[in-house]
Formats: sequence, structure tokens, C-alpha cells
Amino acid sequence: MSTPHTISAYERELGRLEDLVLAMGLFGISQLERAMSALEGRDSAVAASVIAGDIREDSLETEVEDLVVRLIALRQPAASDLRQVTCAFKAAVHLERIGDYAVHIAKRSLVLPSDFAVTHLLAIPRMGQLTLKMLGDTVRAYREKDLQLATDTWCGDQALDALKSELLREIVTSMKDDPKTIDVGIDLMFIAKNLERVGDQATNICELTYYRISGDHLPPRRPKSGAPQSDTGS
Repeated sequence: MSTPHTISAYERELGRLEDLVLAMGLFGISQLERAMSALEGRDSAVAASVIAGDIREDSLETEVEDLVVRLIALRQPAASDLRQVTCAFKAAVHLERIGDYAVHIAKRSLVLPSDFAVTHLLAIPRMGQLTLKMLGDTVRAYREKDLQLATDTWCGDQALDALKSELLREIVTSMKDDPKTIDVGIDLMFIAKNLERVGDQATNICELTYYRISGDHLPPRRPKSGAPQSDTGS
């Protein structure tokens, strides 16, 4: 039989795991907010701080991984505790990738021409706002164990996909009208794709949240519109 001391230590470790995942989520929101601010304000100092901040998200993910291994090896969690532990491990992976996409956006902001006006970003600021709301709702659903919010946010990915498709059409039209904008247009396409990827990772976390709370899985992901596209990388 477990002693009260052991049970208390176990509960503290589960609480620490929850705190680490939420810290990753909140920091990911901050990173994306600042990446978009750097892009819209053409602020190289903010962009550099986003790039430098990536190490913090990586460090938090490592803490999550180490704690998950410890919990499984020493505590052997079962039922809802096991769902919490495994979902935390997977959520940390998705959150680390969100941090990577924020860094990619910050890097792209640095290569745009110095005289590039915010109006030339087309619908990217609007797409950024929608992505940030989706990510914020995802983290809130995870923190509050809100089944309905997780489901609604998961469904909201369709609106983000539709906006991305609209934006890509605008970029292609601009590139056709003025071939001198092709290089910039490619950068904007990568930024749009990175924002879409943030939305994809958010829906993955919503699926994990739904499973953690209910023990059931959401239906298969709705098919993406348009043809598959390759990863953007850096």
C-alpha cells in the first residue's frame, strides 16, 4: 500500500507535469504574438528575441519528457492519470513545433525588404489573429479540461484553412501582376504555411485534450483542402 507521503509526492509530480505543459503553451502563444509583431512592425530586435527564445521551449519539452519517463517508470500511472501523462508527452511535442513555426515566421520577417509596408502583407495579420485565438483557446481547453471548447476549437481549423487558401490566391495574383514581387510572395507563402501549421498542431492538442478528459477519440481529422504541400523548414 502506498504511504501518504508517496501519494503526495506522486500528486506533486502530476501537478508539475501539468504546469510544464501549460508553461510551454503560454510561452508558445507569447512567441507567436511577438513573431507577428516583428513581422507587422518590421522590428528586427523583436524577431531576434523570438529566435533566441526557442531554447526555452526546447528546455521545457525536455523537462516534460524526463518527468514523463520518471512517472511511467516509478509510479506506473493507470486510468485517467495514464491519459494525463501520455497526453502531456504528446502535447509537449506539438507545442515545441509551434515554437519552431514562430521562429520561422520571425526569420522570414528579417528577410523582407526594409521598405515593405504592412499593407503588402495582405490577409496575413488577420490569419495571425485567428491562429493566436485558436492557440489561446487550445491552451485554455487543456488547462480547464473543457471538452466543449476543445471540440469547438478543433472544428475551427476549417476557418483557418479557408483563410490560408484565400491568402495564397491573393499572393499568386500579386506575383502574376508584378513579377518583381515573386521573392517576397514566396516569403509570404511560407509565413502563411507556418501559421496554418500552428493551427494543425493546435487541433492535435485539442484531440489529446478530448481524449484525456473523455477517454474517447474525436472522429478522424477532416481532409485538408487543396493539394499537399511540403514542410517549410526554416
